[in-house]
Amino acid sequence: MIYFSYKCVYLDWHKQNGTLIQKKCSEIFNKYKIYDYIETCYEFFHIQGDEENFNDINNYLKNNGVEL
Repeated sequence: MIYFSYKCVYLDWHKQNGTLIQKKCSEIFNKYKIYDYIETCYEFFHIQGDEENFNDINNYLKNNGVEL
């Protein structure tokens, strides 16, 4: 689930602006503990679709000051 969510977010970011490379995505996930966030929200993410999961993670990062 975590790997899948990571790939979905990475692919959506890449599709949106074409500049966020995989290394930067991984750095953001590590710095802002997105893997922990996904584990904490697993039940919620499990019942949502990929688009909603992407939006949730995107909002989480924006609320933490990350400019994507």
